[in-house]
Formats: sequence, C-alpha cells, structure tokens
Amino acid sequence: MSTATTPDALSDPGLDRRYSYGSKLRSTPFAHVWAAHDSQLDRDVTFTLLRDELVDDPAAIRLLELSIATAADLDHPGIARVYDAGVVERDGHRLPWAVGEAVTGPSIDQYERPGGLSDDQWAGIVLSIADQLAATMQYTHATGTVHGNLGPATVRLTGSDPLRPVVKVVDFGPQPAELL
Repeated sequence: MSTATTPDALSDPGLDRRYSYGSKLRSTPFAHVWAAHDSQLDRDVTFTLLRDELVDDPAAIRLLELSIATAADLDHPGIARVYDAGVVERDGHRLPWAVGEAVTGPSIDQYERPGGLSDDQWAGIVLSIADQLAATMQYTHATGTVHGNLGPATVRLTGSDPLRPVVKVVDFGPQPAELL
C-alpha cells in the first residue's frame, strides 16, 4: 500500500501551499493528529488524517468523516474548533482530513500541580477545571451530542497561565443516530 502515512506525503498542492506540518501529537482509533501551521492565516493548528492502516476500510473512513462533522457543528469555548476539512484522493483511496484549533497542552491526567500552592489554591484550580468541563458537557448534551469517548486523554488543558488552565475537549466521535 503506497498511501500517505503523514500529511507531508499527501502531495496535495492546495494543502501543501497552505499548511506546514510538525510532529505527531496524538493518535485516535481512526486518525493521527499532527501539529501544523496555517500560512494563510498565520496560526498554529492541528492536522488530522485517517490512519494509514484504515484506508481500505469504508466504515472507518465514514466514522472519521462523521466524527469531523460532529466536532465542526459544535461552537463552545471548551471544545476544540474545526477550521477546515476535506478529502484527498490518493492512490485510489479517500483520505479524510481536518484542520482544527491547536490544542497542545497536557491531557487532564498529565497536568501537574504547580509548585508552591497551598491546598486551598490547588483545590480552586481543580474546581475551575471541573466547572469548565461540566459547562462544556452541559452545552454538548444540550445540542443533543454525546462525546462517545470522554476520558482523561480527550480533556486537554491549555492556556498560558498554569494557575488558570483552560479546558478543551477533543476527539468527538460519530453520533449514535448516524450509526444506524
């Protein structure tokens, strides 16, 4: 199989002119996520691409497309935004991709207590994280959307101030009704 294993290997002129790719940030069951830079808008982004071993699996391709559409439909400060999405045809395969908000902070289980904090200060940070996550999920559920795989790896903490982390939920899955 001679398909793309990295965004650089796509050789798509439109994508190659606009995006430059960095290191792989994480993997999901259906995709790999790379750090990238959007030269047109001069901002850091993430680039998500179907996993190479799934290019011959129509169900996996459809699930990734549905996952991208689900995330793109949500608009909340606690959810990583999708900026662009599409499909590249490569060696007879459809490769769905998405460009989204750069969320490079640690996952919630990797977040470490900043040094020098009292127990009360630490408790305040933890409660802020819990409040943000609850508000994000309340919004999500009010739209009729479920995450499908919410856990420590899909809750990221961003922001420039370690005493005020900002919650970002990533990697939404397809919706149950779409799977019927």
